[in-house]
Amino acid sequence: MKTIDNNMSLNALENLIDRYFDGETTVEEESALRSWLASTSLESAKIDEAKAVMGFFAAQRAKQKASPKRRNAIPLVLKVAAAVALVVAVGLPFLLKDDVSTDCYAYINGERITVVDEVENMMIDQMSSLSGAVESDDPISDQLAAFAEAMGE
Repeated sequence: MKTIDNNMSLNALENLIDRYFDGETTVEEESALRSWLASTSLESAKIDEAKAVMGFFAAQRAKQKASPKRRNAIPLVLKVAAAVALVVAVGLPFLLKDDVSTDCYAYINGERITVVDEVENMMIDQMSSLSGAVESDDPISDQLAAFAEAMGE
């Protein structure tokens, strides 16, 4: 394990920074590099870049630690808002619809009948006439029955 001494030269520090960006440093070296960058008076473009990158990551970590609950609450709020918007978008047309008809009517021989009792009476008459046709003496039914007997069925 390599350690950083307090009297590190600019060249040695820049080499360590290069290794950091190449992903070749150990956890201990990265921790020591962060400490060294925070307290060094040396100046170079590489040092400034390393300070900026490490500072950004440190700020992000601090931000995540400071507000973990809010990070999880935002998606829940968005889900609830989306559900409410969906319900409103789907339900609103049904609530505002004025042309819902509850009228009872029938067309008989091209004439519109809107009186409910009259429509029901006409329907009952038609149904009874159909059932009466089956019970009545129908010459066609008699002929078909006679034909079936003649065929031996």
